[in-house]
Amino acid sequence: MKWRVIYFSALALLVGGVVRAQEVESVKFPKTHQGVSLEGKIKGYAFKDYKVTAKKGQRLVVTLETKHLSTSFLVYGAGKIAGKDAALFNGTVNGNEYQGGVDADGVLTIRVLMMRNAARRDESASYEIGVELVDGKGEELPKAREMPIYFLAYSRGVDDGWSGMSRSPKRYDSLYSELTKGEFAKGYEAGYKRGIKVPQPTRAYKKGVMRGVEDGACGLSRTPSRHASMYEQSEAKDFAKGYEEGYNTGIK
Repeated sequence: MKWRVIYFSALALLVGGVVRAQEVESVKFPKTHQGVSLEGKIKGYAFKDYKVTAKKGQRLVVTLETKHLSTSFLVYGAGKIAGKDAALFNGTVNGNEYQGGVDADGVLTIRVLMMRNAARRDESASYEIGVELVDGKGEELPKAREMPIYFLAYSRGVDDGWSGMSRSPKRYDSLYSELTKGEFAKGYEAGYKRGIKVPQPTRAYKKGVMRGVEDGACGLSRTPSRHASMYEQSEAKDFAKGYEEGYNTGIK
């Protein structure tokens, strides 16, 4: 996969250069695995930074779940200053899932914040963010992964279908350009049709599909166990079932 650094001033782009209250939390993993889900809430121009201590060769996986469409996140590499240095990942462009290799030992920053349109209306949003560190064993891991637009759209369509939301790819117009609009619409339609066939799936199944689509679309091996920190042992079968379906979709 191609290494892609997105050069921009994060705060200027998302919140118009206005800085408000900031919260900082160091991510602490349980002893059994390096994966955790954290709940939070932001309002207006406020944002929250999550600090993740990682080692070179590991892979950082971040997922954001929120009903607020103007809430997103940025990822900054080890030693980088959030809001000043270039970000590795911009969720407003690439969606609410990130997977990328860690270049060097150090502390990475995940910043959750609102886009300017919602921030200036002083809107509030609740969210759940999943953070996982995966050891790079047995395969070459990309430094940064960018899901093809079709599969990014597919994941959004599936989620909307599962959730019983109306069929509306336009709600994600910040994720595609005029050049990729047609491809996004095709992926969304395929995903939505699949989603309405499996209403209200279990959380583990849903996560499995999302991870499987990403792994398949980005050329990684079919290995659901690399995401073991994302589910309890009792959920393993549901996750594996969803992962298999997602992976088969991703490699097509």
